[in-house]
Amino acid sequence: MTSEVLAESAVVVGATAPDQGSAIDLVGSILVAQGSRDAAEIHRTLTAPDDDAPAANGHPARSDEVTLEIRITNPAGLHARPAAIVVDRARSFAAELAIQSNGKRANARSITALLGLGAAVGDEVRIVARGSDARSAADAIAAILTGSTEV
Repeated sequence: MTSEVLAESAVVVGATAPDQGSAIDLVGSILVAQGSRDAAEIHRTLTAPDDDAPAANGHPARSDEVTLEIRITNPAGLHARPAAIVVDRARSFAAELAIQSNGKRANARSITALLGLGAAVGDEVRIVARGSDARSAADAIAAILTGSTEV
């Protein structure tokens, strides 16, 4: 996207209520152009109230949120097999789980999103879990990514 489109979106976002729908569409288009493909994630990003925003953007973390920052030591990195195991393990928890790496964020229940991170051995990742079992969920995902044996 060009800087003119980004500048235009800033003007539109400050517009009156009838113009807000257009602003949301435009900002959504910008997010897609920057690599975000998950429509639900784009919707959450655009409509999240300040107290529900992810901790990584400067807002305080929620009380049911756990964030772990780790370095991938699994010899396979976050490629097909370990990503499939992460997805399977994530689905066993009620907590919302996301993994952030290389400036991207992925839903841990989506193998396509995880593979899109391009995370490899040695990369720093952030695991963000929200919900009643957030600590267990984050620890389980971290164990996969820091495992010492290839999966």
